[in-house]
Formats: sequence, C-alpha cells, structure tokens
Amino acid sequence: MLGSGLDDESSIFFSGAGGLDLGFERAGFDIIWANEFDKEIWETYEKNHPNTILDRRSIVNIHESEFLIVMV
Repeated sequence: MLGSGLDDESSIFFSGAGGLDLGFERAGFDIIWANEFDKEIWETYEKNHPNTILDRRSIVNIHESEFLIVMV
C-alpha cells in the first residue's frame, strides 16, 4: 500500500536515463537503487535522481545475494 513506508521502496534494473523511475516516483514510490551499465547515461541519471544509488555494473556481474541485501 502506498504511503506505508518500506512497501513503497523499489529498485530498478536497466534504468536508462530514468524515465520509468520518474513514473514510479510520481506514483509514490521511492527508488532507492537502480542499475544501468551504459556509461553514456550515468551523468544524466545521477543528475535527475540524486538520491538513488546507481549501480554501474553489468547485470551479469550482480549476484542475487547482493540484490537481496539491497532489498532488506
């Protein structure tokens, strides 16, 4: 339920410049972690989402256990 705290936190893979993230934020979600491997996009993403942790690694280098830690 939106507005209840932890349930509103979300993570996004393949974020790009953050358009989908913006939509989630406008819907009331707090994007706490995002992943984007394309270095051409990093600066734009970080400028538009300064409070989100941007993980720059390739998705193949992110182990499931690391992602679950982010979600706790």
